[in-house]
Amino acid sequence: MRISIVGTTSWGTTLGLLLSRAGNNITLIARTEIEVDKILAEGENSRFLPGYKFPSHLHISSIEKHTIENSNLIIFAVPSGSLRDNARKLKDWVSPKTIIVIATKGLEASTGNFMSDIIDQELNLENPSQVCILSGPNLSREIAEGLPTSTVISSTSSANAKIVQDALASDKFRTYVNSDVIGTQLGGAMKNVVAIVAGIADGLDLGDNAKAGVISRAMAEIVRLGTALGANPSTFSGLAGLGDLMATSYSRLSRNRYFGEQLGKGQSPETILANMQNVVEGIDTTKAVLLLAQKLEVEMPIAKNLGHILWDNMKPLDVVETLMSRPTTSETKTAN
Repeated sequence: MRISIVGTTSWGTTLGLLLSRAGNNITLIARTEIEVDKILAEGENSRFLPGYKFPSHLHISSIEKHTIENSNLIIFAVPSGSLRDNARKLKDWVSPKTIIVIATKGLEASTGNFMSDIIDQELNLENPSQVCILSGPNLSREIAEGLPTSTVISSTSSANAKIVQDALASDKFRTYVNSDVIGTQLGGAMKNVVAIVAGIADGLDLGDNAKAGVISRAMAEIVRLGTALGANPSTFSGLAGLGDLMATSYSRLSRNRYFGEQLGKGQSPETILANMQNVVEGIDTTKAVLLLAQKLEVEMPIAKNLGHILWDNMKPLDVVETLMSRPTTSETKTAN
């Protein structure tokens, strides 16, 4: 298949390697000609995924009309904050027959929009079933190393989901499908929020009991918000929910967990971000989630208190005390 991947992020590059190894004709689309020249000269993406040489049929290019118009699949693997701008650049060239795959995980901070909302708005799609969501416990470096993993492709079109499923499937990358576009996206976005909180628990040396407890109660918040948005609750027990949540909250490769760990050790958000290459998606997602929670009147105390740490200079240990001193309640009630 002819596949274009928009974004030379670690995830975009990993998908390029994965799909090209399966024999597809892949074009990885960079932001500038300078970036193209650098990657071509080095034969790898030394900034985001050093040490993994590109095969000969993994091409690198800036955005070109011919490439976009002739793509069977277009995969967006850019940070959530830049998805709208990237989609806008392609809008005049995307064919109604092209399947759009969103591999970006997050919510738009200023609006609470899902990534599929942004694609629909910017590409003016006649048929929203053109869009598929890719989400799951997919840490880039492990996949680049050839370690086995699983993922979910979600779409309102079972036919399109099947096409993407078959295109991505390999003996190292097992693919499943579902039709819950909202739940799949929310799980992929919220896991970054929870990973920050899990990292804070690591940074404070609170132990595995506390970390497991906060992840479990955060899952209850995800289910509450997802149900209010019309998602299928069972999605959150699958790969795009629990699977992604566990991988991101526990892995040393997770940048959101790392960010939270450094917060727990007393560093400021600004200092941590200044020393990181990749985007910490959980920050903007927290803003968006709190907007949605307020609008839908959904109680999300863990996300709310993370917001106090990020923007109100509240100390992580004070947040722990606040959460632990909340009134006792039933685990199965809709309130936390």
